[in-house]
Amino acid sequence: MNKIRYLALAPFALASVFVWSLPASARQESVRATVVTVAAGKPTEFSFKLSTTTIKSGTVTFKVTNNGSLPHDFKVCARPTGGIADTCSGKATKLLTPGSSATLTVTFAKSGTYEYLCTVTGHAAAGMKGSLKVALPGSATTRTSYTAKLNASQERPRPLAVRASASGTFTATLSGKTLTWKLTFAHLTGAATAAHIHLGAKGKSGAVLVPLCGPCKSPTRGTVKISVTTIKAMANGKAYVNVHTKKNPAGEIRGQLHH
Repeated sequence: MNKIRYLALAPFALASVFVWSLPASARQESVRATVVTVAAGKPTEFSFKLSTTTIKSGTVTFKVTNNGSLPHDFKVCARPTGGIADTCSGKATKLLTPGSSATLTVTFAKSGTYEYLCTVTGHAAAGMKGSLKVALPGSATTRTSYTAKLNASQERPRPLAVRASASGTFTATLSGKTLTWKLTFAHLTGAATAAHIHLGAKGKSGAVLVPLCGPCKSPTRGTVKISVTTIKAMANGKAYVNVHTKKNPAGEIRGQLHH
């Protein structure tokens, strides 16, 4: 069954949180929210203006302001399109008087098209509705950027006799299942014997997901096809990049992947 949780935010705003079909591990992750601004009653009284209508799955915070001269609210349907938007299940902001604001936070676990509308009688019929396109990270319709700052302090187990200046950077773009990446590093204890993307939350070690190079020289870059498991690990903050040396075969510098 779908699970619904509610979070209380600032007194001047009503925030509702939906979680649809999320696995337990994903619910426990702290996910950086995407923010979408919503102007109700703009550019005309019976319309919405959104900063974007194409988003990645995950947590989205809608910041809604009534810029019209009539009361309006903002509702997002809880499931991808399949019924009449005016009667869809879901949660809405409180009724907003002209000039007032509210916040609505939604977690989209599935890709698809989600309807939004004003539930005040007659407003949606007059044109105050629309749709959001939601895509999973790494789907063909999205390009997701990832970065990691590598250093010895993040490495587990702790590396031996590492210079304080040992560091590196990793940047990548995911399009579909294709990851295009670049890795740089400097001031290691010796030549880089290998570099990988590993499975593991911050402070935890894990198995290799993607071999990047071996031996490696800085800078180095490449393109590789990755699995759905790897895409999900990266999206949920459970993947890291590290560089190995002969002196530190388990890894000398490491950085958690973020998007």
